[in-house]
Amino acid sequence: SAAHTVRAHVTGGPAMIFVNGALVAEGRDGESIQVPVPGRCALVRAVVGRRWSGPVSVDCAWANREQ
Repeated sequence: SAAHTVRAHVTGGPAMIFVNGALVAEGRDGESIQVPVPGRCALVRAVVGRRWSGPVSVDCAWANREQ
């Protein structure tokens, strides 16, 4: 599929957003930001201060299992 964006809402302080390990966006506390993703399986993580989020899978077939 084609590249697109996902929305992230920043809380807890300024954030850096990484997609597959590359810094792609930054946002301020309280801000909603658009995060570019490649249109194929990507792992998105946020860093706020010294805290890293767990990975969020975007467009990954293995993560879209029906229950």
